[in-house]
Amino acid sequence: MRWATPFVLLLFVSTTARATEPLGLNMRMARPVLDPAAGLALEPVATAEPNALSLSLSSTLSVDAYRLRIDAVYASRLSSSAGWTDLIATYSIGHRFVLGAHTPLTAVSGGDLLAQGFFSSPPSISFGDPRMSAKVTLIDNRKGPATVGFGMALRATTSIPIGYKANFSSDRGFSADALLLAEYAYLIGSLQGSLGYRYRSAPQAIPDVPSGGLHIGDETLGTFGLLLKPRVLLPQFDPNDRHRLELGVLFTLPIFPTALGDSGASRLVRFGAVFGDRFTLSEHVTISGGIQLSLTHSFGDPLFSATLGLSYFPQERDRDQDGIPDSKDECPTLPEDRDGIQDNDGCPEDDADEDGIPDAEDACPLKPGEESPDRRKNGCPPDENPPTH
Repeated sequence: MRWATPFVLLLFVSTTARATEPLGLNMRMARPVLDPAAGLALEPVATAEPNALSLSLSSTLSVDAYRLRIDAVYASRLSSSAGWTDLIATYSIGHRFVLGAHTPLTAVSGGDLLAQGFFSSPPSISFGDPRMSAKVTLIDNRKGPATVGFGMALRATTSIPIGYKANFSSDRGFSADALLLAEYAYLIGSLQGSLGYRYRSAPQAIPDVPSGGLHIGDETLGTFGLLLKPRVLLPQFDPNDRHRLELGVLFTLPIFPTALGDSGASRLVRFGAVFGDRFTLSEHVTISGGIQLSLTHSFGDPLFSATLGLSYFPQERDRDQDGIPDSKDECPTLPEDRDGIQDNDGCPEDDADEDGIPDAEDACPLKPGEESPDRRKNGCPPDENPPTH
């Protein structure tokens, strides 16, 4: 039987390696949206940058990132904090198509290790699963440079499971998301939401817990919230319309193999609130930042997260498409009205001299004046001769 010794040894080694193989499971809740016009969770149905390349870098720090609560007594903190640096590249084709690629660099600090021998201590820095994304606008709600009314889009994202498996940033197999996006835009901003399904080709189980294990696989995911334009409500705060404020919620619900109502399902129900701001610093650079707060503190739902990001657009931008580049446009998201009055500043004028008389009725639209029954003198200073036409 000596001839069988090498095979027995090989079987023992392979069995031991499989038993100690780290769990492959990407439990990151708020994964970056691969659209430069998106916030932390909310996403427009049509990108604001047609035929444009964008490069983005963002960093996120999460506190108490992966806590598994079993009951009132038993809880294990798998990591006390986690950080991500995300590298993102996107290219928009018109207003209807956006293609994106994402590579996450992760860092996880140690906590209590559940099921010794199954979870191994992760390295200080490693790569997560890269992702690719494509979005198509089904109902375009862009009316020229403005966004008005109802819009709808479909986005598909897939990840390639080549990241490090022991820090909850890489799945054992392929995963794919399919989401339906909806938006209703009005003057002060827009309501935005999404609903979709996340498929995991290799569901995983967390063993050695009092409940007999926790099975994690497919999920329903979604977002809902409000994107605000502070310039409409507080023009003194944002006179050049550079801010976009985000208030929203995001969630994931277990579907398979654990479904709502099953034992342990409540520990996989995740809800979070997000608050963010995207600021246009210059024609080529936008800065975004915000926080995420846990509403459930379930597994993979961090107690608190903070994100700071930077996006770069190498091409010249003209977001409102009025023919004036953003670098020279005092109102980069509001098109010039081309009424013959200050048409080179990029801003629409209703009352350029601010005398209370609309430019359309003002005979001296650039000089504050008084009302007059004589249309030739209406809006002109009392001692001013009306312009001759």
